[in-house]
Amino acid sequence: MREYLLYSQIPRAREIQVLSILAGVTGSQPVPAWQQVAIYGQTKAPDAAVSKKIQAKQQAPKQAPQLNYHKLIRDIHFRESGEAEAGPWTFRAEALPDPGLTDYIARNYDEHSATEDELQRLRQPDLYQFRRQFITEANRFVHNNVVTRLYRMRQAPDSQGKSSQVFRMHGADLSDPISSTVLFPKDQKLIDPSGSWIIETSIRVEDGNNSNLTDKAKQELLAFKETMDGALDLIAPDRLALDSRVKNI
Repeated sequence: MREYLLYSQIPRAREIQVLSILAGVTGSQPVPAWQQVAIYGQTKAPDAAVSKKIQAKQQAPKQAPQLNYHKLIRDIHFRESGEAEAGPWTFRAEALPDPGLTDYIARNYDEHSATEDELQRLRQPDLYQFRRQFITEANRFVHNNVVTRLYRMRQAPDSQGKSSQVFRMHGADLSDPISSTVLFPKDQKLIDPSGSWIIETSIRVEDGNNSNLTDKAKQELLAFKETMDGALDLIAPDRLALDSRVKNI
């Protein structure tokens, strides 16, 4: 699958203004969304099947396979009682964005409902290491095929830098998100204490090899950017800021 993205950032003071502008452009009201995100770094690449013929041949030395970060994401819903409950996990893997692009970010990605086998693999220390988790607090708009999210991240106040330890918060085991009860979002502190919002505008194409579909997607994203010019500066950040490769684990 393929996605194209643009980003911006606004201070807390502009939140209501930007929400109103997006509501006018999209003709809809923002949809609030809370999600829990857990990030795991590969410690070992998946084994590749090698035929006996290939094994028998003398081969030149190969570079070590690239290790990557993978995500687990689940929606958090609030009951009328105020209690939080979580939906099923979604597995997400993101490729390094394409080089040489300045108008937008383009990358391949894989996203699907996490299987039990995947959840088990993520908990095996010889394959993955849990790195961190956070909650995203978001407002979401849809305009044709373009999705815009205003979001900011929250994290348990004592969770940073303690991924290898077992520690709990209101019954949630912060070192093992998979088996833990859901984190209550309002227990989490903003990672950026200023309260600023990140804006992500994206469009997705299921068949990234279909040039007709990808061209239309890029045109629609850039047309939305042009519509927002003057009210919101949507840009393509440095692609390495979205680097999904593991460098030191």
